[in-house]
Amino acid sequence: MPSDSVPPPYAPSQPYQPYPPYSPFPPPEPTTNVLAIVGFITSFFVGLAGIICGHIALSQIQRTGEKGRGLALAATIIGYAQVGLLSLWVAAILMIAVLSGVGQAVATVGSDVPVAPSSECSTLQSAAQELSAALTTLETSDWRDAPADAKSTLLDEWSTFDGNTSSLRDPKSWDAIDTTDNDLNALSTALVDYEAAAPGQGDATAVASAFTQVEDGLHTLMSSCR
Repeated sequence: MPSDSVPPPYAPSQPYQPYPPYSPFPPPEPTTNVLAIVGFITSFFVGLAGIICGHIALSQIQRTGEKGRGLALAATIIGYAQVGLLSLWVAAILMIAVLSGVGQAVATVGSDVPVAPSSECSTLQSAAQELSAALTTLETSDWRDAPADAKSTLLDEWSTFDGNTSSLRDPKSWDAIDTTDNDLNALSTALVDYEAAAPGQGDATAVASAFTQVEDGLHTLMSSCR
């Protein structure tokens, strides 16, 4: 006789798992950070811009998950390298400028007579040699007994020197001539003072010192002009 008992309900061997909702479109790919691209490009031209854009891009990428981390890192690296090279270049330029200035200052120390360019040296040297020989003769003469005659001779030799150097056009030559003219003027003044003094009271030492100053200046000019 059949049993009136109810069969047990169906029990699946695996628990029920609902299917995920169907999406007709795939999730969008993350975009590349714009500042990373901009920083990478500008880092080749303006290092500081690459550094700033690269750091900002790294911060944004960490927050948003965008792509472009490699570009941002490259922008900062290239930017720092370019800023470093630029700093070294500026330091080298400044060092060269300082050393050049020091070299020019050292070259002029100890010489009050400007050196004329080589193109005009022979003319200047010839005029200086002629004047030096005339002054040597004048210094060994009896200028103490006839200071007026000595002054007249000095003015003639001075005029000859200026005439021999009148064709020179380089400013450095003019400086050398001006230096010699100043020395000759000091000698002329010393002779005038000696002549104006009472007999036996003239300062012969001042005249001799002025002769020496002119001779030293001419010798320096001739030895320096090459």
